Amino acid sequence: MTDKRTIGERLCAAQLKMQNPLKAATNGHFKSKYVTLDVLRDAVVPHLAAEGLALIQEPGFADGMVSQITSYAATKTVA
Repeated sequence: MTDKRTIGERLCAAQLKMQNPLKAATNGHFKSKYVTLDVLRDAVVPHLAAEGLALIQEPGFADGMVSQITSYAATKTVA
């Protein structure tokens, strides 16, 4: 089936299904809890994929600063 929704519409549909991931890890220095990357991906990626979206993250380095660029790609069809 061809999906004619915009990336924004698909992203909104995916976000409606998502819940906040559990902060299960502890930072020993600051004594704070945080969400690990694997837990975050498990909470997000399946919902994006169900809407025909791929999450793409690319590391970068410019002007002495490390960065990460996040983008989305949409398929033409949704299963």
